[in-house]
Amino acid sequence: MGIFSNILKASVEILVLACLFYMILRVLRGSRGMRMLVTVVVVLIVLQFSAHFFELQTLGWLCGQIFFYLPFFLVVVFQAEIRRVLLMMNVSKLRDMKTHEANDGETDQKLTLILMPILMRLSKNRMGALIAVEQEIGLQGICDSGKILNAPLDRDNNLLETIFYEGSPLHDGGVIIRGETIIAASCVFPLCDTDKDLLDANWGMRHQAALGLSEQSDAVVLVVSEETGRISLAYNGKMSEIGSDPERMRKLMNQNLHVVTAEEDYPILMELYHCLLNMGQQIRRNLGLMKKKPKSK
Repeated sequence: MGIFSNILKASVEILVLACLFYMILRVLRGSRGMRMLVTVVVVLIVLQFSAHFFELQTLGWLCGQIFFYLPFFLVVVFQAEIRRVLLMMNVSKLRDMKTHEANDGETDQKLTLILMPILMRLSKNRMGALIAVEQEIGLQGICDSGKILNAPLDRDNNLLETIFYEGSPLHDGGVIIRGETIIAASCVFPLCDTDKDLLDANWGMRHQAALGLSEQSDAVVLVVSEETGRISLAYNGKMSEIGSDPERMRKLMNQNLHVVTAEEDYPILMELYHCLLNMGQQIRRNLGLMKKKPKSK
């Protein structure tokens, strides 16, 4: 009985660890941080083995100190991936689970009815556009990187077309929408951390920016290609091609958009979060783990 119990415990532990490592590798796959992690681990193993084999006390002590601070290093390097895991767990939805209901795509959201004709006009005129719809996770830090507008959004006005007109001073960047208001334009979105080899060859900088913002928030990000006029939707780190199909656009937007009725109760915590996020991004940039955003195509 004791042997069977030990075998069962060992099997459960192996299964749990295998699932854990699989989830971690799946999240980190293709990211720049993954390559740095492999490099750091290999170097530390070589140094530790050398210190032990040649009895190098100073080098052994140094490796011990590095291993002590390694968790802090991992948090900084993989902050985007950690945030993505938390979003996958839908922590915010568990907190405010009564603020919205699931949508099967057939029930039209008001914002869907407003944005659909605007996106179709942008697609028809081959006007490149990058539009993010803020949901539960605030995008104030992104808004601060652009020009604050606080302009009403209406399906019949041409404000978004004016913003994304090639000669407009605000066309280079993204637009943030909160509710039925255009909060800011010409905003700088974070680029995705996915390796270029794993990205679609037809994606430009707008698509990478849309994917990057969707990895770091629950925003629905809409992209109109300037070259082809095709529409795409990014949500939760995944890009969905819409093309020029209005029915597919309506269904995807209805499924991913929701209206939050609860007011934000943690402004101080949100400010602290944005401060820590900006600090982490600066450290990642200094380590060469973040891409500098060139001008949009």
